[in-house]
Amino acid sequence: HSTSAPWTTIEHVRFENNVIRHTGSAINILGYDDTYPSKQLRDLVIRNNLFTDINQAVWGGAGIFVQLGDEAADVHVEHNTVMQSGNIISVYGGTAAAPRKVPGFRFTSNIVRHNSYGIFGNNIGTGNPAIAAYFPAGVIVGNVMAGGTANLYPAGNVFPTVADLMAQF
Repeated sequence: HSTSAPWTTIEHVRFENNVIRHTGSAINILGYDDTYPSKQLRDLVIRNNLFTDINQAVWGGAGIFVQLGDEAADVHVEHNTVMQSGNIISVYGGTAAAPRKVPGFRFTSNIVRHNSYGIFGNNIGTGNPAIAAYFPAGVIVGNVMAGGTANLYPAGNVFPTVADLMAQF
């Protein structure tokens, strides 16, 4: 690895129409790499995928659908079906007083399990507080978050029981 290419970036990536199964977690996104300095990750679309058996008890990991850290920009997670055992999203970076925000974030029209913490912001908590801290201009709408609680999230999402969701498959 070289530390002499700080112009390095990942941008304009589409991850679409895949089937991902039998893994401990699914997607891990890093906005800036502090170990090997880089430009900001920008314009990542995760769309129309099926994630199944994302399970930490069976495969290790944390069972997280999307782990997102250190200010990735313009990440769109749209129209995915996800059967995971951990958080929907775990977002981190900065501190509780000054979280590293994720500009241009969209999480729309996905089917996921809420599980214990749903959308979780490190040092912040679950749902709207995490969304306000890390995704202040984010769009989180049209999602099915089975087992979640509506008053913890923006309007425009639905929260059936996990049993009701699984009966649809």
